[in-house]
Amino acid sequence: MKEKGSHAKANFGKREQIFVALFLVFVGSAGRLALAKYPNLETVMVATFLIGLYVDKRVAFLFPLLIMTISDYLMGYPPFSLTGMSSIWLFTYSGFAFIYFLSKRHRGRIEKDLGKIGLKSAANAAGYGVVFALIYDLWTNLGAWWLMYPHTLNGFVLCYIMAVPFMLYHAVSGALTFVTFALPFVAVHKVISENKMLEEVEKPEDKGVLSF
Repeated sequence: MKEKGSHAKANFGKREQIFVALFLVFVGSAGRLALAKYPNLETVMVATFLIGLYVDKRVAFLFPLLIMTISDYLMGYPPFSLTGMSSIWLFTYSGFAFIYFLSKRHRGRIEKDLGKIGLKSAANAAGYGVVFALIYDLWTNLGAWWLMYPHTLNGFVLCYIMAVPFMLYHAVSGALTFVTFALPFVAVHKVISENKMLEEVEKPEDKGVLSF
């Protein structure tokens, strides 16, 4: 069944969307650099999630990839290398692109779930953070298995068992960043959008009115 409002457009104007995108690129890149010492604690996921919600431009999916490219370069990882384990970027970058499209696809439902700050919406935000982190990790660990482990069933199982602690860290990271950053962002956007709608409704009609 198709979700009502799943393809609702963002209420930010074109210039506002560019500002939002650049702000979230900064948040994602700077947060990843600042938290580099902590395994799988990062801000790229929440920034990508919000870009999917509020940036409608056709090239918007490139902004999460820009976050990874900038932060990879500054952290000393060779972007777009195809040698050895460095080629894991094929999975990490595509993983974030998928998160972008997933949040964009379910925008209406997400905004409904996170539109008001409270215990229920905080629980919803934490749930989204955990689920999105697990989806991302299930995909990127497939790349780790392909690049680092024997291409056997035992190698596959071992890869995912070894990844469990990191997946748990990432789930916690997702819950924390979605509750502390995504939830207020969505709630503030909803208030701004409702105020804009009220202003439009309350504007006096100019038709047929003579001014002296």
